[in-house]
Parts: sequence; C-alpha cells; structure tokens
Amino acid sequence: MIQFIREIIENEEGHEDLWNAPKINTMSTDNMRELFVNDPSIDITMDRKAAKQWWSTKIDQLQNLKLIEQWARYNEGKVSDYLSALKQAVKVAAKEKRRISRLANSSENS
Repeated sequence: MIQFIREIIENEEGHEDLWNAPKINTMSTDNMRELFVNDPSIDITMDRKAAKQWWSTKIDQLQNLKLIEQWARYNEGKVSDYLSALKQAVKVAAKEKRRISRLANSSENS
C-alpha cells in the first residue's frame, strides 16, 4: 500500500482518475505524503511489526479515502491471484477438517 501511495504521489499525472475520486480529490500530494509517507515514527521497511503498526495507525484514513479500493482497482491481477489462492486454501482446510472429523468419529465408535 505504501508503495502505491508513493507511486500516486510521484506520478500524479498517471493517476488522474484516482485524484478525481471523491474524498481523494480534496487531498494534495503534500497532504497525502504527510499523512501516509512522512511519518518519522514508523519505518515500515524495517520489519513486520513496524508494518503492522503503520497499518493499525493508518487504516481509518485509508478506508475513509477509499485507498484500499483504489489499490485493488489498480492491482486487479494481484487481487485475482490472492482470491484464487485463498479459495484453494479454504478447500484444503475444509478437506482436512472433514478428514479429522471422520477420524474423531471413527475413534469414538471404536
């Protein structure tokens, strides 16, 4: 997400539709940079904990500006790949749950 925000700040002309979206159209690149990028207390490149802290402090603003939806629109392939992998993981987990349930039931009946 932070890379996406940096990209739209640095390449404003390439993202006119995004900058014209409701709520985002009230922001300037300086506002966006100050709100999401120039936070000296968080270096999200350091580790997972710092990235989680960034998300937890920024999620309300990201949702309010609908930046997550905008990211998804610009990254349809990544979203599609993620959903496919998630569906496959759910199928595998469901199959494993059924197998464990059958084993539990057969041991109870023994």
